[in-house]
Amino acid sequence: MADDNGVGQGLGGDYENIVFLDGLHPEDDVQLLGEEDENIAPPNDEAQQQDVNESDTDADEQKTRAESCIYNVLKTGRNLLLEHPVKTNRRLDNLSGAISYWDSAKCLEMEQPTKIYYATKRIDELDQVIALLNEMNLANNLLGGPLKVAVLKESNMHINEGETSRLHFRRDELPPRFPFGFQDVLLELAAANDVNTFLDTRRMYENAELIICPQQFIISPTLRQDYGIDLENAVLIFDEGYDMEKLCCSEASISLPTQELDQLVQKLVGLENSLSLPLPRQQEVQQIVQQLESSLTSLSTWIKGRAKLPPTKEDILEALQTPGLKWEQDEYDDLDEKLETLLTSCPNPDNEALYKIRKFLSILKTINVDNQRNLQYYHLKVAKCEAMNPNNNQDTDLALVMTCINPGIIFQAASAHTQTVIIAANCLAPISIFKKDLGVNFEEVLEIKSHEASKDRYLLSYCAVGPNPQQVRLNLDYVSRSDPNVQDAVGKSLLEICEVIPNGVIAVFHTEHLLYPLRERWRKKPNHLTTSIMERLSVAKHEVLCEMDVGDEQSAMAMFEKYRDSSKNKKGALLLAVARGKLWERIKTLKGEEVRAIIHVSVPYAAWDVEDLVVAKRRIICDSNGPEARHRNLEWYNTEAYRIMNQSFSLCVQDRDDWGAVIVLDSRIIGKKNQFDELLPGWVRKEFKQLNFPEMIRGLERLVSSCRETDADDSG
Repeated sequence: MADDNGVGQGLGGDYENIVFLDGLHPEDDVQLLGEEDENIAPPNDEAQQQDVNESDTDADEQKTRAESCIYNVLKTGRNLLLEHPVKTNRRLDNLSGAISYWDSAKCLEMEQPTKIYYATKRIDELDQVIALLNEMNLANNLLGGPLKVAVLKESNMHINEGETSRLHFRRDELPPRFPFGFQDVLLELAAANDVNTFLDTRRMYENAELIICPQQFIISPTLRQDYGIDLENAVLIFDEGYDMEKLCCSEASISLPTQELDQLVQKLVGLENSLSLPLPRQQEVQQIVQQLESSLTSLSTWIKGRAKLPPTKEDILEALQTPGLKWEQDEYDDLDEKLETLLTSCPNPDNEALYKIRKFLSILKTINVDNQRNLQYYHLKVAKCEAMNPNNNQDTDLALVMTCINPGIIFQAASAHTQTVIIAANCLAPISIFKKDLGVNFEEVLEIKSHEASKDRYLLSYCAVGPNPQQVRLNLDYVSRSDPNVQDAVGKSLLEICEVIPNGVIAVFHTEHLLYPLRERWRKKPNHLTTSIMERLSVAKHEVLCEMDVGDEQSAMAMFEKYRDSSKNKKGALLLAVARGKLWERIKTLKGEEVRAIIHVSVPYAAWDVEDLVVAKRRIICDSNGPEARHRNLEWYNTEAYRIMNQSFSLCVQDRDDWGAVIVLDSRIIGKKNQFDELLPGWVRKEFKQLNFPEMIRGLERLVSSCRETDADDSG
């Protein structure tokens, strides 16, 4: 049932019995770790700083510290970066601290934020947050009255790694004004399951106090406008925000194949012909649409003419200065408003087409602000891409690709007028780089520097030399990785680890260019052996799967599910995967026996020839001159590599009952650990140690024996 404000208090289903967790009203300020970046203006008050070493504290003390920290940054209107290795604890700290502050502000008649937005990285995490609210009774029984909760929920969402994220809605579920993108998206309000009209759902959303949604809803300017999301004086909490830079760049980037541009023009013509508005208004909208049709047609023709001679950045800019694409800043908003009118006034609008056009115009607006101030942060090119020809056969096309390399220009726009921004994740290291990239002053930083799992339940190690007796140095740089002795040493190392570790093991290679020659070598039978390394791996593991065998998204999903199922077998499965590859985002969803060990075959440095955002950023940096540019290049290069590696640590050990190992096989890290300490999560720094190969194998054997024995006792 809905109350007088249009927000239901009976939650029903999964949302039943959401009440508040009492006793979470900390009043004392908390000492925090925060390193001020010289490029970021300091806060008015000096940030309290302290090295928060949690190694001697238990989980309850960590929980109290984190909750108090969140409460106090909300009270003082500061921003916070929270690095916490355990997802469930981190999520509970975020919710309880924020709800506690909201209730206190309401009861004490303090200034309240307009709304609290709790944004998750993946769709399945929305349900996890609701389940946690329900389980811990966080939203009802507040002194100031029940918290009004709304959920913007997408179902069956799937994001292709490296592609610009979009939102898809079922037209029979939502009114036509909403954008079209992902698949089967459903706006579901926790407070009212029986509301079907647009006005009721919109009114309920506008009156909600806690809104749980995907991060993209907050970051994307187009989606914020579609939902009427006003972030003025709001609290933003980004859960699992370790990829925030990537998300921001994705939302400010676009790829426009000529085939798609031609289709967009056709759809605009169809929408124009179906308009039904009062005459003066109809003429205004038609004039705008006709200009867009002409501009997009001209742009498509121009791109097609650049097949043999790739254009320069200046050539592309000139092509984008045509009427219909080049507008004054205030005219972009009027243009978007007219396109929104097109959505609401057509009986069967093509939401997907209009969403793509509006995003394109939003990016042009971002580039052209203040005499193209943001142009320096864009990599523009015309590139070949895959396409389907009229006969539905695979073909090639040319696309205009606009890649944003500065996440700050879009994150600043989202957070500019908020009360507090909190980004929480299992790893934000290096925090100084994270702060600099987003361009927002995070006055407070809290690192939880110990895991709630005991130290005998994980092994974090790096190894420079392969197994006895050869003891080949595991140097996997561009030159040495083609040495057959090095290739064999890596294969034997992987084999010995798989013979010890049960269930799921993932070997991560930094590029396909490293994985392919290694696998080919391992398939061959050395003269003195009757079986190849791959054959011996197939004996050690029930399944050995390789990402190189993946074609389209359907086959990627099938391989991933096959690995997941096989990993639950005692012998388990081995997955040869590529960092930043087609399976990487899915790997992050694994848990427990599905991922008992992650082996990084070399530190996952990005390859020069990978055509993605990473390389675009590096090219811009390398176009600069001087020692400062070279320093920034090295800083970025190391940061990108270690962030991939860092995500492995908490993946293998997700809570106090979990156990696992992370092994790095690369001699290049030797002697540089102290140099790269700040690139590691706080709880990992003291635990990530060099071991020779026999020591590492013995450590793995002790880990498996001890944890199996402990788990058997617990189950008994």
